[in-house]
Amino acid sequence: MTEDFSAEERSRLRRLLDEDSIRKLGLLFSHYQDHGYVERLRELFTDDIVCEFGPYGTWNGIDTVIANFL
Repeated sequence: MTEDFSAEERSRLRRLLDEDSIRKLGLLFSHYQDHGYVERLRELFTDDIVCEFGPYGTWNGIDTVIANFL
């Protein structure tokens, strides 16, 4: 079936799928935060996540991020 699409169309489709995945990530993050599903952040981020909050500091690692959101 991929032979029905040009290389440019396949590239565009890949980009659209990637953009959709990024939007979904943002929606899930917001949903988990809004409903207090902090532990579920593990589904969205790697173990070595780094959150930088400027003057408020930096959180390193998913365990630290979850502990600080609780």
